Amino acid sequence: LYNLAGQNYQYIILASALSTSLALTLAASAARAKGANLFLTIGALILAVVATSLHWSARPHLFSYLLFALVLYLGQKPLSILSRSGLYALIFALWVNLHGSAILGLPIVFIQCLLTFKDKSLKAFCPLVAALVACLINVRGPGYFAYLWQYTSHEQIFGQGSEWSSFDFIYGIGSYAFIALLVLTIVAHAVKRQTLKQDWPWLALTLVFAIAAFISMRFI
Repeated sequence: LYNLAGQNYQYIILASALSTSLALTLAASAARAKGANLFLTIGALILAVVATSLHWSARPHLFSYLLFALVLYLGQKPLSILSRSGLYALIFALWVNLHGSAILGLPIVFIQCLLTFKDKSLKAFCPLVAALVACLINVRGPGYFAYLWQYTSHEQIFGQGSEWSSFDFIYGIGSYAFIALLVLTIVAHAVKRQTLKQDWPWLALTLVFAIAAFISMRFI
């Protein structure tokens, strides 16, 4: 795409905008299915659009947002173990060969498996096994996870430079939108206490990702 555009980013930005729009549509659909207020959903969508404008590169938008949202969306759908395993295998086999962020989808799959582990049957973890196996189908093979660890823990990467810098309000409205979205998420769970018992793993994962974003803004 970069070469076709004559070293201009218009094609990549257009594709990224489409990918992000589809991801946010999935998120809004999932929220509405859970009974979220229409105006609250629209408000959250606006905050999400502004918060995701913080990123330095169009590539993560294109390769990560849609697949991340799709895994999260499927994780909260009542699917059979076989169907879920097959879908995750396809998604992660694609995702792992596009961007290193595929590893961020694994905790979502783990939580979904944990929540379906009702009859104490290990079959509930088949989707996680399928996702992990799919992650190994890449150009680096089993070394994928080792590569990611070496990359993110390298002294020239972690905690240094603008790309991996910690949270900062210097970036303006995007930073404030992220904080507002996080607060809105926590308040929404607190207000609807009756669903907190079943939804607390998703809230916990949201907070983990949020804390990671404070350490490195790239996680936003």
